[in-house]
Amino acid sequence: EDIMNDLAIADSKLQDALALAEEFTYEEYKDDVGQTYVDYNIIGYPYSLLSTVTTYGGRLYAILVWSSGDDYEANKDKLNKIRKSFKTLNKDAKDTAATMEYYRRAT
Repeated sequence: EDIMNDLAIADSKLQDALALAEEFTYEEYKDDVGQTYVDYNIIGYPYSLLSTVTTYGGRLYAILVWSSGDDYEANKDKLNKIRKSFKTLNKDAKDTAATMEYYRRAT
């Protein structure tokens, strides 16, 4: 809950979602390589939010998937699928440099 409150400092929409939430739950889990993630469900009106937060390499990474409160139930599975697609790429420095070079050439 503290992480969401800290993120809300810079996001008034997130502040509103937290203040008006009818439901606030979270679950921590590890992926197949041991990376820890926390899923947050902030359900209410006028906004509902599914979020995943993790840290890697000394940085915080988050995905926030928004829905209007009215549309949340109808789209819950799609929103969760989007959230679950969020992963960090755990690579060593050589792999990271090669990946960055690939993306530089691709643009």
